[in-house]
Amino acid sequence: MRFYLFIFYFLMFLTNQLLSQGTIHLLLKDPIGQPIEGVIAVSKDQKRSSTTDVNGKLRWVYNTAQDTMILMHLNYVDKTIVVEQSQTVLQVRLTPHENILKAAEISSTWTKPNSIIVHTTLHESTLMQKNMALDVPYLLQHLPSTVSTSDAGNGIGYTGIRIRGLDPTQINVLINGVPLNDAESQNVFWVDLPDLIASASAVQVQRGIGLSGSGQVAFGSSILINTNKFSLKPFMTVELGAGSFNTYKSSLAFGTGNIKNNWNIQGRLSMLRSAGYIDRASTQLWSGSMSISNITAKRSLRWHLFDGLEKTYQAWYGVPIQYIESNNRTYNAAGTEKSGSPHANQIDRYRQTHLQFIHNEMIARSWSMQNIVHYTPGQGYFEEYKSDQLPIDYLLKGIDPIDLVRRRNLNNDFFGTIHSAHYTGAPFDIQFGVSWNTYLGRHFGEVIETDLTKLQVPTRYYDHKASKRSAMAFGKLEYQLGLLQVIGDIQYRTLRYQYVPEHIQANTTETVNHEFLNPKVGLAMQMDGNNQLYLFSGLAHREPGREDYIKAGNIFPKVEKVWDNELGWRWLSSQLTFEQNLYYMSYRNQLVPTGQLNDVGAYIRSNVASSYRLGSETSIQWKVHKIGSISGNINLSQNRTRSLTEFIDDWDTGTQESMILFDKPIAYSPNQIINMSAQINILNQAITSHQHRLDFEMQGQSIGSQYLDGTGSKYSQLKGYQVINTQLYYTVSKKNKPIFDIRLQVNNLWNNQYESNGWIYRFKSPGYNPLPDDPYTALEGGDQYHQKGLFPQAGRHAFIGLRIFL
Repeated sequence: MRFYLFIFYFLMFLTNQLLSQGTIHLLLKDPIGQPIEGVIAVSKDQKRSSTTDVNGKLRWVYNTAQDTMILMHLNYVDKTIVVEQSQTVLQVRLTPHENILKAAEISSTWTKPNSIIVHTTLHESTLMQKNMALDVPYLLQHLPSTVSTSDAGNGIGYTGIRIRGLDPTQINVLINGVPLNDAESQNVFWVDLPDLIASASAVQVQRGIGLSGSGQVAFGSSILINTNKFSLKPFMTVELGAGSFNTYKSSLAFGTGNIKNNWNIQGRLSMLRSAGYIDRASTQLWSGSMSISNITAKRSLRWHLFDGLEKTYQAWYGVPIQYIESNNRTYNAAGTEKSGSPHANQIDRYRQTHLQFIHNEMIARSWSMQNIVHYTPGQGYFEEYKSDQLPIDYLLKGIDPIDLVRRRNLNNDFFGTIHSAHYTGAPFDIQFGVSWNTYLGRHFGEVIETDLTKLQVPTRYYDHKASKRSAMAFGKLEYQLGLLQVIGDIQYRTLRYQYVPEHIQANTTETVNHEFLNPKVGLAMQMDGNNQLYLFSGLAHREPGREDYIKAGNIFPKVEKVWDNELGWRWLSSQLTFEQNLYYMSYRNQLVPTGQLNDVGAYIRSNVASSYRLGSETSIQWKVHKIGSISGNINLSQNRTRSLTEFIDDWDTGTQESMILFDKPIAYSPNQIINMSAQINILNQAITSHQHRLDFEMQGQSIGSQYLDGTGSKYSQLKGYQVINTQLYYTVSKKNKPIFDIRLQVNNLWNNQYESNGWIYRFKSPGYNPLPDDPYTALEGGDQYHQKGLFPQAGRHAFIGLRIFL
């Protein structure tokens, strides 16, 4: 409540400030009169900024009779102009850089500011201010319809993100147009590339299935990361930070600037350690990146290297429900099968390297092309202590149960090429492309210790290979007919997946083949310089993940399909942005956990014939000269399955009971997500020859209740929660060049206790009461119980960082 009162008074203050301001409309063009999109206009004192739209237009608000602004664009020479209060419309032409490629330097998957695709773009200045120690999901958690969660409880290590209730397997993540999603599980493991955002120049989050690109398939959302940074001048940045839970971060970034023959080199090394909020949930992360580029007037060549190594103590079991209720919120069950102290090396360790070569070429004034070659090797394991295991299950001698330490290993290689061409010539904008990707994976398990005795030669008890080969072709046509913009998009995708089923003892390979055709269409009406209406409809298909296939048995999973419909209105100006979006996502054969067993007794996800997501997303941002800004977004939704068959184990009989449920909520899909943020400029003053600036930001988030399964039972409900985070950002600069900055971040300011994630398993046990023996168990009534684990998040915690620009 205190936060919302603060927002109310801040709004009143902003309103008073707006009354005295004037407006001028600028039109930015190139030397032959074509509009330039993405020109950044910044006031001389750096207190105000605005960006041109696709038509090269921007609206500028000023307070004085004369106002000086600087116009900046990567492909054009900076230009300083003076506007006067008597002017209402002004046309300005910019001069191209001689050594900068004018073709787009990012993937065709990215969308324009006024696109029909609902999106949010975070630019480098915002990313630099917010990137401290937390993983990517926590940097994005205040975007519309977004929920983040952390196994360790403090946003470092294994973290996850859901957008519109969609988990990471349904979110298409690209780095410079190259897929980051694991080809088999379709999941994204952010922990493998720590401090990735430090190398990013922009991040765009698209909601809905979006337009076709080079990734797997956007089955509901996309996260696009661009690391094509470019600095004409040499630089070096040193970053040091420390915070709660023994969190430490250090980072070194450097760049050579433009050197002989237009070569440019940039690099970064980062180290991050944290003990975590949950017991023993420690994290040790190392990462590095190197980018080499050569950019001329008609060609750019870039080589990217990203490398990450993580060592994380497991915390993925969640805290038992009985401990949560008794306020023992940091208990970690990992490693506790070992008598006495927990197993010390109950860790996950993985290294992943990304190599990318990106070539952009201006073929003619209207034609450009892009070629990408990529290779991503990875290898690692997770280790765990297991008690009372049967030797035969591990190809060991003996019949009596033993205690052992096992490692489950994964070695994989992912590589491919991506090619696209782009034609721009009014009234047409045409893009088309193809890609080929190959994944080669090896899953094997080893016993490294039995009954506290290390084995000189580990015993390998399974060794399964997998491969996945996919190809994709797409075409997009955008046609501008006066104020009406029409977009047509079609994607063809084919794949071949070979794997070893879990229930087959011999190393027998199974093969599945899929072909998908994904059409999309959109309309946008530009009502005037500020107002836009848009409509989008499209179809997407997605193959099941690895676990669905290897556990399938005789119940083979079907392909999932979603029909996405979006309708919205935008109002854009230099100070006020408002967007109202409505969406309806209709699913066929959505895969969800129902408790069902396959024919050999393994739990599987089952296809639900029909389900849907119906929602409203409202976003607003208000910028005020000299004061700051206020922004917020609200997602209200219904996420339902039309019918669902729940399967419940009976521990006495070893059978399952089934029950058909109608109109139930989809798991992990809150029907209300609210974010509000206020940023205030406290100080912006020149002292001697240095400029000092102090900004304060407060962010509030409210997440409605959600369910851990699809039953809608009160026992599976995860309570809603509210959390407020704050940040102070102090920077000292000279001649518009930063010298150092200090950032203080305090999360969960009111010290609320909440859980952001969890799991549940429901069963019947007429003849045995498991409550005294299992802290994960709770009684529902009669002979029905459930096991539940929740993931508590840290109370009030802080992090402070110092960054020095050399």
